[in-house]
Amino acid sequence: MHDKNFDQEKGGMKEFGGKVQHTAGDITGDEELQAKGSANETKGKAQNMFGKAKDAVGDAADKVKDALDPNSKDPSMDRNSR
Repeated sequence: MHDKNFDQEKGGMKEFGGKVQHTAGDITGDEELQAKGSANETKGKAQNMFGKAKDAVGDAADKVKDALDPNSKDPSMDRNSR
């Protein structure tokens, strides 16, 4: 299993690399490098957004699970345990 923020981190790196490629293409006048950079930047943004969405869904699922599991509640918050 990998880090919870894997897709966000990998997407951010890919996005940054794409920006560098695009800028290098701008500087050198290489349109193919510009296009590859733009494509990688877009892929990185998409992967980052996917990671954020995946984490949000996981967090929501955890909240639902906690709400439905009576054993997960803090006993100090239960009025009947006093």
